[in-house]
Amino acid sequence: MKDSTYLIDPELEAYAENMTQPADQILYELYRETNLKVSRPRMLTSQIQGRLLEFISKLLQPRHILEIGTYTGYGTICLARGLAYHESSVHTIEKNPEVLEYALKYFEKEGISQQVTIHNEDALKVLKQINPGFDIIFIDGEKSEYPQYIESIKPLLNPQGIMIIDNVLWDGKVLHPENSDKETQAVHKANLMIRDDTDFRNFLLPLRDGLMVVQHQ
Repeated sequence: MKDSTYLIDPELEAYAENMTQPADQILYELYRETNLKVSRPRMLTSQIQGRLLEFISKLLQPRHILEIGTYTGYGTICLARGLAYHESSVHTIEKNPEVLEYALKYFEKEGISQQVTIHNEDALKVLKQINPGFDIIFIDGEKSEYPQYIESIKPLLNPQGIMIIDNVLWDGKVLHPENSDKETQAVHKANLMIRDDTDFRNFLLPLRDGLMVVQHQ
């Protein structure tokens, strides 16, 4: 999540968080340490987003998950909690090595280190090399690359698999993409690609900076 203004009333967002099951000790510690020690902590998955990712993952019980944009690992942990079997896996991509030390620390605390494979490389390079067969794909990487992610990911997602894309409202700038920066234009293009692809069914959830939820039919 990038630094942004609120798209909904901050009091309503606080109320929604208060009415949502609170984060457990591991996620709370990760949230606190990220905010204290890591730059741009608003990139961290929020409490409500984390619960949504965990909820979807536990419903689907995926064998394999792909994540673009690990950051400090909050979303990774939430997704991993729904893995179907001990041999199930999460592949997560993060090109910034400085944040991965925090992710590794909390993967160990959560007990998922053996199930998580970290790719410390450019996402587009990894997507060309990785094998297909993912039940859930979560995208929260470089916004300017969103259209390329969509093109690369489609063959990697299993039939009936779920793709979740963060920041699809991009601070509200998607309302006027023609007057905006390349990141906004790319996010808007990716939204159109999803909406217009007959192999997908989707809805855009206006949660925080927007989540696109997509199912491969």
